[in-house]
Amino acid sequence: MSISSPYNTSECIPSCLPEDNALLIQDTRDLKICEIEVPSQRVPTHNAKTHVSNFTGGATDNLKSSLLTSGGVILLNGTTGSGTRTLTLPAASFANVGTTYTIIVAKEDSVGYVIKVNNVNTVANGGDLLIGGVMLGATIDAGSSNWSNGFLVKSGAAHNTLTLKTGTSGNVGGLNGTSITVTLVEATKWLVSGTVITGDVLSNTGAGIFTTTSP
Repeated sequence: MSISSPYNTSECIPSCLPEDNALLIQDTRDLKICEIEVPSQRVPTHNAKTHVSNFTGGATDNLKSSLLTSGGVILLNGTTGSGTRTLTLPAASFANVGTTYTIIVAKEDSVGYVIKVNNVNTVANGGDLLIGGVMLGATIDAGSSNWSNGFLVKSGAAHNTLTLKTGTSGNVGGLNGTSITVTLVEATKWLVSGTVITGDVLSNTGAGIFTTTSP
């Protein structure tokens, strides 16, 4: 690379180009050439880690402040037999748009986990909604002839609650490894995506995953 200069350049001028792209300055009058060597520029690396929290819950428990790390992972680690754990998402607002969590079942439970919005009023009254959907897939035992293909379960127009639990009743799912991501995309709408794993390989329709909780 060369740059024509109207001035007599007799000394090298510092620059910030990478060292493998040395700059040549050519003086148009004296035809003096100066080669400028510059240090390399390197982008610093960061050892960023995702914040992981445990949600054990009681009979009912909101999303505690210790779990309120947007972009973090929340492990559902309830104790079997302690009652349904209800994880209530933070209040939705324009200021919180972009807030996102990944929720993973780490301890599957036959009683279940419930994930619901903060404002369960109807849409007409400004309530929050779950939009989007999840893929429902069945586990297959070795040698089984019941091969169930995964399919999409979409939330309905008034759904504000998501249920995860094991068993073959209720048309739900929630075996270990089930992973749900919720992202606030509008002031009253949480986008849901992910994969729900069920042990029901024969008849699970997924109809019980998304439901409506009344105020």
